[in-house]
Amino acid sequence: MGRRRGADTLAMMRTFCVVMFALLCAALGAETVMVAVGRSGSPGEDEKTENFRLSAVEDGIMESFFLADTIVFNDGGPVSPTQKPALMRRAREGGAGRLLLVEVFFSGALGGAAEGAGVLGVSGGGGAAGTETLPEKLRYSYYQVEDQRLLLSAELDAGAVAREESVSPEAHCARLGGEIARRVLAAGRGGKTSSGGP
Repeated sequence: MGRRRGADTLAMMRTFCVVMFALLCAALGAETVMVAVGRSGSPGEDEKTENFRLSAVEDGIMESFFLADTIVFNDGGPVSPTQKPALMRRAREGGAGRLLLVEVFFSGALGGAAEGAGVLGVSGGGGAAGTETLPEKLRYSYYQVEDQRLLLSAELDAGAVAREESVSPEAHCARLGGEIARRVLAAGRGGKTSSGGP
């Protein structure tokens, strides 16, 4: 009985090793992207809200890459174009082949932007007007980590992605992030090309 149990355990270990090896090979064939999202300039008056919006943009990017069978992870460190060498180092250390750096511009960060731009007036249930801090523009750069080569650089005007009244600000920011990921993927720079989506 002891020999039989040992043989079964050995067979299960072999099966487990074969399955793990197959999964590892599949993972190595997929593109790995590190995503770094940060605000342009200094934090605004409502820094906490801006941070929620930045997280939502990042979530939208990561979900779209994930759905396109791309291995994706976020940075978690300080994000700014001036931090590019450190971001490249962290991407390399994390095993990423590509880096997507996104700068989010909120109102006042564009230098001379019209007052109230990027802060949308929204009617509340009682008819009182309120404001919501939303991105005005998102600038994104996509790099090959190994040689730090710029593969794609573009901007997304936040107004290009329609927002329905029933959509929360965070959901809208996630859609903006998803649109950036779709544009990168469609440009053929992110592995498999995404199809469909809003």
